Amino acid sequence: MHILIATPLYPPDIAGHGPYVKELAKRLTQEHNVTTLLYGNIPEVLADVELVVVHKKQFLPLRLFRYTVTFIKHAYCADIIYIQNGPSVELPALLVRMLFWRKPMVLHVADIASFSYKNRLSSLIFILLCKSVSVVLTYPDTEKCTPPSQSRKEIMSVKRRPEIITLLPYPTQAMADYELHWNKHIQELLALTTKLCTHQ
Repeated sequence: MHILIATPLYPPDIAGHGPYVKELAKRLTQEHNVTTLLYGNIPEVLADVELVVVHKKQFLPLRLFRYTVTFIKHAYCADIIYIQNGPSVELPALLVRMLFWRKPMVLHVADIASFSYKNRLSSLIFILLCKSVSVVLTYPDTEKCTPPSQSRKEIMSVKRRPEIITLLPYPTQAMADYELHWNKHIQELLALTTKLCTHQ
């Protein structure tokens, strides 16, 4: 299966869900072909993950245009599309949705900070995208920001990777919990993905 992840953030950005997207791509590539479309300059490379970069230091309309064109090109080849929320991805995603109406698209609402700088237009785009995608995935803290929808589904949140400090004992239990949470999260996503692709 070919999975396309569209995201506004990716490491070295550590804000929002940037680290989550990198970990998600790394784990999904164990069983699937993964392409990650992102805004960035020098992204952290992952083995077996194709990174498609739209440089973020461009004039905003040009940046959005290039991201949208690139999104359309890669959406054509994808079996399923995961969209990470954020205004800079939601407009291109809505346009892609209009072109590929039957393609399974999952909107992952994980970045609650992005709601603090939404204006009326970007809020409308977000609502329209929520209503058009196959499934909207939320967490308890993002559900209140997401419009009600039959396709909305709350999923288990994943903890941040435990910090490993040289002079302290290795956090064995914390790392075991981290792996357990991620394994459950991936199983949940792949079960949903399989169900969506089966119904297409």
